[in-house]
Amino acid sequence: MLRILKSFVPEKAKPAIRRAVYTLSSDYTRKCVLMAIDRDNSVYKPPDFTDKQVLNIVLYIGQLGPGGSERQLCNLAVRLAELGHKVRVIVNILTGNNGHYLPYLNDNGIFIRQLQQIKDKAIIGYNKSLLTAAAIRRIPCYIKSKCVYDLVKELSLNPPDVLHCWLDYSNINGGLAGFIASVPKIVLGGRNVNPTHFAWMNMPWFKAWYDILIKSKRIVQSNNSVIGAADYARWLNIPSSDIAVVYNAVVPEHFSSTEDEDGMRLRDSISISDTDLLIGGVFRLSSEKRPIDFVRVVKICKQQYSNIKAVIVGTGPMEDQIKNCIAKLGLQDTVLLLGRRSDVFNVMRACNVVLLTSENEGSPNCLMEAQYLGIPVVATRAGGIPEIVKNKGTGELHDTGDIENMANSIIKILGDKIYADRLGEQGHQLIKNKFSIEKMTDGFLNIYKSYPQKREIYYENYNTV
Repeated sequence: MLRILKSFVPEKAKPAIRRAVYTLSSDYTRKCVLMAIDRDNSVYKPPDFTDKQVLNIVLYIGQLGPGGSERQLCNLAVRLAELGHKVRVIVNILTGNNGHYLPYLNDNGIFIRQLQQIKDKAIIGYNKSLLTAAAIRRIPCYIKSKCVYDLVKELSLNPPDVLHCWLDYSNINGGLAGFIASVPKIVLGGRNVNPTHFAWMNMPWFKAWYDILIKSKRIVQSNNSVIGAADYARWLNIPSSDIAVVYNAVVPEHFSSTEDEDGMRLRDSISISDTDLLIGGVFRLSSEKRPIDFVRVVKICKQQYSNIKAVIVGTGPMEDQIKNCIAKLGLQDTVLLLGRRSDVFNVMRACNVVLLTSENEGSPNCLMEAQYLGIPVVATRAGGIPEIVKNKGTGELHDTGDIENMANSIIKILGDKIYADRLGEQGHQLIKNKFSIEKMTDGFLNIYKSYPQKREIYYENYNTV
C-alpha cells in the first residue's frame, strides 16, 4: 500500500497518510494479539520451576551502553551463571558505546548475541502461539525495527524457561516475541517510574501494548522500587501488588580494585588539591536529572567555602546548557565536566559528598555505590531514592528543586566530620546488608520460579527491618 502512495499522493500528505496506515495496522495486530492471549490463557498451565536446579534464562535489552540498568543486567547475568543457570544476553545493538559492558560479559563467559533484521515470512514457521500469520506479518514497523522477528526465531530455536526483558522498548518487543514463541515465563522489567515522566523516551504506543501484553498469564512485571511499581500500576490501572519489587544491587568485588589512594591520585590528575572540598555527581546530562540544579547548589556552597570544587561524570543532551550555566555563574574553575569515565569509583572516592538533584528516579546506582564506599549523599526524594537512602541516617533528602536546603545539607556535612563519618559508615552498612547481589538474584529467581496470583515484594525495604 505504501508503494502505491508514493506514486499518487502529494509529498506533503504522505507522512500523515503513512501514520494512518501504520495506526490501522497496529490496531489490527493488537486486536489479534489480544484474542490470541485470551485463547492462550484458557489452555496455559503455569510452569513449576520450584525444584528445577538449572534454568535456561534469556536476558533481553536494547543495548549494553554505560547505563545503570545495563550494569544491573550484566551483574545478574554473571551471578546467575555462577549459580549454574544457562544464561544468554540478547541485545538489538552492540556497536560503539552500545557495547560498553561487552568486555565484562565476555570476561565472565556469558553468551551474547546481537539480533538482526529478518523478513516476516522467515519467522512464520517459528510461531508457537495462537497468533495468525497475517497478524505477524502486520506487526507495526516501530516493533519490526527492533528486530522482533529475529528474537522470535532465537527464542523458538533455543527455547528458554524464562525471558527477562529490561526497559520499556524491550518489554514491548520482547513481550510480544516471547508470546509468539510461547516462552513459559516472561518478565517485563521496569527500571524507573512509568515512561510518561520522560518526554524524550515516551512512545504513544507503549501503554496500548502494555495493556494487552500484561493480560497474558505468561507475563509478570517487576520494578526496582516500590514507588516505581506503584507509579506503573497507576498508569496501567492495575493493583500495585501485581508488580514484584526487586532492588538494584552492588557487587563488592567491583570495589576491591579501588582504594582511598586511588581517589587521591584522581584528585591529582584533575588538579584538585588535598584541601579542596569536592562535591561529586554521576548522572546523565538530561532534564530528568535537573543538572542545572546541581550547578546552582554548588554556587551556594561556594559562598560558604571558597575551596569548594565539583565534578560531574556523565554525558547527555544538556551538556551545552550546563556549560553555559557554569560560565554564567562564574564557576568555570569550580565545576568540572568529566564526561564518560571508566573509573567512576575512583571519582567517588575522591569526593567528600555525592549530590543527585533528579526529579525522577528508580533506584539510582550512583547513590548505592557512593554509600557503599562510605561517602555521604545528598539527594532529592525523587522516585525510589527514599527506599535506598535513609534520611539523616546515611544521607540527607529534600524535595526536588529545593536548592537552598540541599546546599545547606552539603555545607553541614562538609563542616562536621564526625557527622559525615557517621553517615558514611551507616551508608556502607545499609548497602552491604540490604542491597547485595545475592538478594537481588534470589528475588529474580523467586519471580522466575513461582507464579503468585498476587505478586509478592521479594525484596525487603530497610524501613521494614
